[in-house]
Amino acid sequence: THAPVRVLPVVDSGLANADPMLVDSMAAYLSSCPGVESPCPPLVVQGGEAAKNSMDVFDILVAAIHDHDICRHSTVLVAGGGAVLDAVGFAASCAHRGVRLVRLPSTTVSQGDGGLGVKNGINAMDKKNFLGAFDPPWGVVNDLQLLSTLSDRDHRCGFSEAVKVAL
Repeated sequence: THAPVRVLPVVDSGLANADPMLVDSMAAYLSSCPGVESPCPPLVVQGGEAAKNSMDVFDILVAAIHDHDICRHSTVLVAGGGAVLDAVGFAASCAHRGVRLVRLPSTTVSQGDGGLGVKNGINAMDKKNFLGAFDPPWGVVNDLQLLSTLSDRDHRCGFSEAVKVAL
């Protein structure tokens, strides 16, 4: 018998606000998965660039990894935009010298770029991505349903990013 995989779920506050059922749906889904144990409801963290402009998200995640006995064989599951993926990914990279990270990017920009990339980081000392690590995610799920709350402008920005990445 294998021990259940511990999954620490994290959700971008902007995504949680845009889809009020998401946090409960994620918790229900994780509780229904055989072989998965989620030690807490999804943590909702500050979204947008603010997620990277202080140590707050990093500190919250490192404390949650510690408090919920998340180990190197556990998984941090994060749903959100690129800034949240970066900040949460940095915390997952630092704790235990690397906890598995599964990203669910929720913007067209993050689905085409940040969700698939290997960089994780936060802004510090007035420098963009001053603290960080290169650490590929263990998995990426590009779920088109997560894009359903985006404005037309945000969809267009993501498609422009996709063209840039392709070039």
